[in-house]
Amino acid sequence: MNKIIVILGVVILIGIGGFMLLGNSQSNNQPARPEPIQNMESPTESVNDDSESTDSGKKSNVKEFTIVSKGLNFAPNEIKVNAGDTVRVTYKNTVGTHDWTIDEFNAKTKLLDAGQEETVEFVADKAGSFEFYCSVPGHRKAGMKGNLIVE
Repeated sequence: MNKIIVILGVVILIGIGGFMLLGNSQSNNQPARPEPIQNMESPTESVNDDSESTDSGKKSNVKEFTIVSKGLNFAPNEIKVNAGDTVRVTYKNTVGTHDWTIDEFNAKTKLLDAGQEETVEFVADKAGSFEFYCSVPGHRKAGMKGNLIVE
């Protein structure tokens, strides 16, 4: 009886290890250079007509973006908004396990498996260029990053 339990445990561990290895090898074998955007789902940007007045009297727009990952890159890898805009990013993961993070605006998706997506929203209340990235160890260094430019 104990032999059967030990053998069953070993088989389960081997199965889990193989599954994890297969998942890692798919994302690690991807090129670090971005693929042409035309081979990916079309990233989208739209400006919502709903405007809100800010304290300064300016109207703020909601800008929506869809960012797609394929391998170790984001498409698009640069998005531009105006200071004061509300930014809504829908992140779609197509392979492996990744997230979308931008520290300066405290915006981050949870870790998403292939086929999952999540939407985050924040106000771009400071001007400049800010890096967004995947926070999985090694992915940012491998090139899974981009820039939000706030004008």
